[in-house]
Amino acid sequence: MQYDVSNEIVIERIKQVLSDFKQKNPHLSNLFKISREFAHKTNDEQVIISDILEIAHNQHLDVLEGSIVSIYYAQARPNLRCPVAFDHPLDHYPMLKLLEIGRQLGIAVCHKFNHVPLTGFMFIVNCIFGDFNKFTELDIPLELIEIDIGVKYKKGILSQKVSYFMFFQKGAFLGYGGGNFSIFPNMIYKELRIFSRCSILENIGWTKTERGDIAIPTNIDLLREI
Repeated sequence: MQYDVSNEIVIERIKQVLSDFKQKNPHLSNLFKISREFAHKTNDEQVIISDILEIAHNQHLDVLEGSIVSIYYAQARPNLRCPVAFDHPLDHYPMLKLLEIGRQLGIAVCHKFNHVPLTGFMFIVNCIFGDFNKFTELDIPLELIEIDIGVKYKKGILSQKVSYFMFFQKGAFLGYGGGNFSIFPNMIYKELRIFSRCSILENIGWTKTERGDIAIPTNIDLLREI
């Protein structure tokens, strides 16, 4: 089930949660960028979130029909000179960058708070949604609230959740994004991938696509190695 977190009642409730949290934690500007392993990046320049703090764990939230939720806080930490994250001149965060900020936050929360090891598991985001009604400024600190609903565990490790990412600048609500996260052990992920691939191809082999003498890089051989 998806909730409308852009509802004014929800926004005001989360604004109060954020305000109360910031009053109790006056040094949030000192948060460091999170380690790249938590954001599933190999390059530090492409990590665009801070470390994460937990605001609430498994609490009822009345404005979301009494759902049991966990709430987390983070800040955007973009490198505006990064040619991948910001590949052309911009006067605001584009929506795709905001969704990437949310994706990194959602994954990092799984590792830091939901007992998902940094190795041995694969993530699938099979539904992405978003709604933004204000421009997000590049020169004003960007704060994020993650709300996790429908959290499910298998053998003590997170297996599924729905995450909402609410974006704020100077206390103003800018919009939200979100997605459905599923986490699988590598072997189960491999079985899912092979099943999906065989529904398109006759086998899991692959044909190299050439650009001159150089094959386009791919990690599809990992299906054999997992």
